[in-house]
Amino acid sequence: MFNVELAQLAEELSLEYSGKKPFFVDNVVIDSRKITDGSLFIALKGENTDGHLFIKSLSDNAGNFAVAIDNDKYFSPKLNMINGTDNQEFLKKLASYQRNLFTGKVIGITGSSGKTSTKDILQAVLSEKFATLKTEGNYNNEIGLPLTISGLQREHQALVLEMGMRGLGQIYELSNIARPDYAIITNIGHVHAELLGSIEKIAQAKAEIFAGVKEGGTAFLNADARELIEPFLEKHISQKNIQVQWFGKEKFCNPRLLEIGKKDDRKTEFSIAYHNEKKTFTINLSGEHNVFNALPVIGVAKEMGLTWSEIDKGLRTVSLSKMRQEVIKTKKGITILNDCYNANPESVLAALSNLSVYPQRRKILVLGDMYELGVYEKEKHREIGNAVAGIEHDLLITIGSLAAMIAEQALSEGCKKEKVLVCANNREASSYLHKYLHSGDLVLIKGSRGVRMEEIVSELLR
Repeated sequence: MFNVELAQLAEELSLEYSGKKPFFVDNVVIDSRKITDGSLFIALKGENTDGHLFIKSLSDNAGNFAVAIDNDKYFSPKLNMINGTDNQEFLKKLASYQRNLFTGKVIGITGSSGKTSTKDILQAVLSEKFATLKTEGNYNNEIGLPLTISGLQREHQALVLEMGMRGLGQIYELSNIARPDYAIITNIGHVHAELLGSIEKIAQAKAEIFAGVKEGGTAFLNADARELIEPFLEKHISQKNIQVQWFGKEKFCNPRLLEIGKKDDRKTEFSIAYHNEKKTFTINLSGEHNVFNALPVIGVAKEMGLTWSEIDKGLRTVSLSKMRQEVIKTKKGITILNDCYNANPESVLAALSNLSVYPQRRKILVLGDMYELGVYEKEKHREIGNAVAGIEHDLLITIGSLAAMIAEQALSEGCKKEKVLVCANNREASSYLHKYLHSGDLVLIKGSRGVRMEEIVSELLR
């Protein structure tokens, strides 16, 4: 927060405040354990607990912080308190208030896959010129995004926000809170089809990001999804004078990918065309999918005035969030590709296609269920099975009843039985891997969040 005076904030938001005047807020938390001097603790009701339950202990140890409640029975005269009618709505209003104070540029990112990687790449590049705040972890929902905005400080000059969704209307709300100057849609894939029913509905949900884009803003959109996205563009372009730049390999794209050059397991060289210029970069990541993630980043960076040299330097310093293509070396000399934060058909195919850059002698694929695919469930798991059969590998292990279809399809496409193992759970897979693996092996571990395949990583690191 920008050192906001709480009584003034309450007055502007038509809320009640009691306590020390003036009290200045410089950070917002929803975890009472993270309270420090100047904190505003917002008591939220979650699935497992209610933040209000911690207020009594806070009253017994009152310090220089404030508490937001939405129920009078938790009122304490010992604390600086603000009373909202709904604390989750109050958090959103607080974020909107903070956004109004922010004079830097805001970039919103959504898409079926690649959101987090694009966010990480963009933050690395923009940091070459601007003090940049980005969404941390999975703070990309109706609670996480307002908290990220509330974390802005006076020194920040750019804000990179990831926007996730579980259904229609959610990105619409997030975008209207964030009011981005630039919007990025990384791609449109089949994840969330279980909730939305079709890939066209998924495109509609992602296109809701246009709703909050500021007048005269710019949208960077993946040309591979042009037919899906275009039906939702027209009204936003005409009403807000939003500029559209497509990125990809097509001739109309800007930036346009010209060539993938030298690549290995640590970096990828690539060339682009941007307006009348041609430039070559090296990104500190492997895989063509990460080059695609870098294309809209380059477009935003040029719009924001970065030099080619600054962009190149930023791309060379990228570090992805944990459990996203994270390379881990074990004491036994095994290399783990910890890509198990989440999985959908597009991201799994990208991970498989990138295995060729790794020099390890034996390659082991550990693939879990992909959730939320709805009517595409069987088709997409079998598509992964086809892809597995088409690449060099030494062992395929699947985990879960859905992923078993990957194994079944791989076998039908010619994979040998001795190279395929179907497991019911992570424990069974870990037990087998402990016996099978030896120094020099490469293990790709990837599955949907609900499969919690990081448990396998932890077991292999023991």
